Amino acid sequence: MMKLKPFNKVLVRPAKTEPWTATFYSHAERNGHVTLDRRALWTEGNILPYNDATSHLLGTTDDFVPPADETTLFTCGQWVEARCGADKLFVKALYLYCDQTWDKPVHFVFDPACNKKLGITADEGIRPV
Repeated sequence: MMKLKPFNKVLVRPAKTEPWTATFYSHAERNGHVTLDRRALWTEGNILPYNDATSHLLGTTDDFVPPADETTLFTCGQWVEARCGADKLFVKALYLYCDQTWDKPVHFVFDPACNKKLGITADEGIRPV
């Protein structure tokens, strides 16, 4: 649920087939939101805060796809495929946890084939089975 305040910058579109346009948020009214120009009532799915994560949508009809939160992408005990070993082939491994203390998140997995705990970054290769 978005927490918008008056004069927040927002992107709006009246329908999925129309492009996103920029305006200011005014206030909630009935079951939707109203922009400052009061030309239309915008429903929850057709209004987004304007920020770095949404600015690329301006002028397009693309749907908003939230960025993946790499730290919560997998859960402990989930089977994943990770690039392991010298040949860097994907192997089936058991996901353990994500450590965020490095410059980028490191996912730790247990590789049952070699009986080792391994640290993998997303760009090295980790994906759900």
